Amino acid sequence: MAGPPVETWRDALRDGVKDVVRRNHRWAIFRMLSEASKTYLRAYYNENHYRFEHNGEAFVIDSMLQANKGPVTVFDVGANRGTWALEVLKRRSAADVHCFEIAPGLFGQLTDTLSGHPDARLNSLGLSDKAGELELNYVPSAHSTSSLHETVLPKQWGFKEEKVQVQVTTGDAYCKEHGVSKIDFLKIDTEGHDLSVLCGFKGLLEAGSIGLIQFEHGFVHVPSRSLLRDFYDLLEPLGYRLGRLYPASVGFKDYEAWEDEQFRMGNYVAVHSSQSDLFNLLK
Repeated sequence: MAGPPVETWRDALRDGVKDVVRRNHRWAIFRMLSEASKTYLRAYYNENHYRFEHNGEAFVIDSMLQANKGPVTVFDVGANRGTWALEVLKRRSAADVHCFEIAPGLFGQLTDTLSGHPDARLNSLGLSDKAGELELNYVPSAHSTSSLHETVLPKQWGFKEEKVQVQVTTGDAYCKEHGVSKIDFLKIDTEGHDLSVLCGFKGLLEAGSIGLIQFEHGFVHVPSRSLLRDFYDLLEPLGYRLGRLYPASVGFKDYEAWEDEQFRMGNYVAVHSSQSDLFNLLK
């Protein structure tokens, strides 16, 4: 008598292994395997990887400059100490760079970092979806974790926070005031406020005047209730392709809720359809 199809045996074996793990998840061996699997997945998804030369950020800058031989305009929103903007200027000193940083302890460091580039425009001003005054949860002992939303890691670490009133405007308003008609690279790293920043560029986005966008997404977006789907819903209808950033490529793909809403910290890239050369360099 012929046995069940091979796939049936495979399914039964797979389900049997799952049942063993579920029933005995407290066993030391399964805890060890769980931690090893988490480590593997963090590496696989390029998660929490902040070494500039290795995490893909240098690759994106280099690709953007290769695709744009002439003058470029770059916005660094959430500029921190200015190290990212400095990398752009090292590669193309004539780039028109606009930096935005609202954390009081960081703006002075940003100024110091870019002191050799007097033409870089440094703004102690934030960007959002509307102009006005907002309250920053400022963390003096870990400036870069400060947020316009409830902080995640500082609370876990027990760090002291201060409430600081900060001024924000929209990207569209800033560009109108400073005569900026197009942006070649918009980089956003604002501890959960990235979607609001993007919404403030609605006019330029609808005009297709922002060629390349890099934004952060992960657990810091839980307090701001920003799903990755929200970024797709905003950008895809305007002609952008989106994907997660890896060390030497961007994983452009359609949105899948079951796959993408994991809140794994990392950078995402969006490229406008008009930038076909850049898209091919990145994919």
